[in-house]
Amino acid sequence: MLDLYPGESINIYTPGAPSAKSPGLHSQPAGFAQNAVNIESINVPAGHAAPGIHVKPGASGIILSGSGDARIIGHSGVELLTGNAGNDTIKGAGGSGTIISGGGANTIRPGGGNFVIDSGGAADTVYAGGGVDDVEARGSATVVGASGFLIFTDKGTTSSEFRVVAGSGTTEAYSGLGSDTFVGGSGTSYFEDAHTAGAASGIDVIIHAGKAGTDIISGFSSSDSDIVHMHGFSGLSGANVTVLGGNSFIDLQGTKLEFVGVTSLTVTSNTIT
Repeated sequence: MLDLYPGESINIYTPGAPSAKSPGLHSQPAGFAQNAVNIESINVPAGHAAPGIHVKPGASGIILSGSGDARIIGHSGVELLTGNAGNDTIKGAGGSGTIISGGGANTIRPGGGNFVIDSGGAADTVYAGGGVDDVEARGSATVVGASGFLIFTDKGTTSSEFRVVAGSGTTEAYSGLGSDTFVGGSGTSYFEDAHTAGAASGIDVIIHAGKAGTDIISGFSSSDSDIVHMHGFSGLSGANVTVLGGNSFIDLQGTKLEFVGVTSLTVTSNTIT
């Protein structure tokens, strides 16, 4: 999010030719405004590629248009990074703010900052970083967690496909109308079935739990084609999996168990309680 101070406005401008001087507050490209939040508007036409577009000093972000492929690189400040209809790579580079992927198949690397990420591409890949990353996905995407706090929300339709792989940090993942696959990591993961009961068909949630971390699973039901799959029942040493409520399938390397109407199910190492 971009916060405005009293008297500030948002200035979206098309940068002119690069200045021969070193960039600074008094040598910005044409269109840059003082006492404003400056957002660059850059067109990358179809058939063209922009391999490295850096947010300029003093600017707070970039909005791309067109359908050419581009690579956006942020800075250490607060920023807005918005892709276009092409296949873009968007890097936070230490900053914090908002990333909007646009169309296409995009690669998003927020870095160590805190970001709200709107993933709307046909096949985005989001590599979360060390900060707090709130990913709201509307197309189809693969989201990979890291050491930070990852929040994933399925905002897609029944044709969307999402795969969320937790990392060493904390992950919260909420299913929706898309086909979701959630994979636990070495950290703590909270997986919740958040779609409306009896909603449109096509819902398919598969949980891969039981790695070295702690997985807490709630709201899932076999009546919605949900499956909780353990990573090898004989190899669950160090894992802690809790399933709360509803009917759940648990697949132990080919042996499927169904728990009907359970209020709590905990798997620790090789013991189910």
